[in-house]
Amino acid sequence: KERAFREAVILACIAILPACSADSAGTVDPPRQIASVVVNADSSAMAFGHIAHVSVLARDAGGETVPAPDVQWTTSNPDIATVSATGDVNAVGLGVVTIGATVAGLSASTDLTIVSGPPEAFHNFDDGTLGAFINRADSDLDFVDDPTGAGRGKVARFHYQGTLDINRSLEFRYVRRYGEPIYFKGDFYLPLTDLGQGEVIRKLIYWQSHKNWGKYPPDGGFGTGRTVVVIIGSDLIVDATYNPAPSTGLGPDDVRTNQIVAQGMQGNRWYTLEVYQVMETAIGRADGVLRVWLDGTLVFDRANMTWTDPNWLTDTKYGKLFDPADIYFEHFLVGNQVNRDTGSFDEIRYWDNVELSTLHGH
Repeated sequence: KERAFREAVILACIAILPACSADSAGTVDPPRQIASVVVNADSSAMAFGHIAHVSVLARDAGGETVPAPDVQWTTSNPDIATVSATGDVNAVGLGVVTIGATVAGLSASTDLTIVSGPPEAFHNFDDGTLGAFINRADSDLDFVDDPTGAGRGKVARFHYQGTLDINRSLEFRYVRRYGEPIYFKGDFYLPLTDLGQGEVIRKLIYWQSHKNWGKYPPDGGFGTGRTVVVIIGSDLIVDATYNPAPSTGLGPDDVRTNQIVAQGMQGNRWYTLEVYQVMETAIGRADGVLRVWLDGTLVFDRANMTWTDPNWLTDTKYGKLFDPADIYFEHFLVGNQVNRDTGSFDEIRYWDNVELSTLHGH
């Protein structure tokens, strides 16, 4: 009797409510077709070196949101930004890039602007502190009245003493990558009667690039370069180079820019040095900028510089492919070294009004 009663209820459902039979049969509505797609980004601008996310919003003909499977992502310029299969955008350069998406034969895109922040550091040392800078050697640096009595207030005094390769410097740390600029301006004074006596090397600025030490062995290796402005004897010299990949058989001297830009430099007077550098826009691309001014006069100007080697990317020295995003300038040193081949020495150098920024002074 109980079984007969259940069958009667089911038959009544079928007779009175036809929809009941459709649901019980498991009928599924056909998928709605995608009629339009839009690309959305976290922001229209992002900082260099950061990662953002893009996504697709798909709608049917009625304007209702529908799933968007199998999105194919593209970038208009992988030297500015790359995009993964899941929509993660990695900012590797500066400029405007278009990120595109294709879904079910329909395409859409959005523009992203990659920018760098403008950190600035300026100090005249009148307050007797380092300001935004670091005393790299943690010694032999103090702040005294301008020795010329020219009304500068206090200045930074470096004391070089020893035998070989003496490092004394103000340091400013800032990671700077492809296409990013850096500008330096500072006044220096060497209380020496004759700079030309002997081939003493006095480095004024030393900007050094690095690789990502966390991913690769910390032994120097490739992925490093430098820009140095130096006085050798009485010559002012611009020296820029990098370490080519070992597989090329080349050394730093083979890819070196070394140029005398001023002669007859004198002791016992203040000079103003300015340097503007823009790293190349992608690894190995010879479009980097390097300009140097002495007392406001442009003495070096090149816009075809490079501090990196594309051969690094295929070298197997570290057992892994080298990522160009792991190459960057970071250490900016002011007043770095005195080098002498023999003998001890005791030497003073002064700096004042030191500025490092991403803003061009000219």
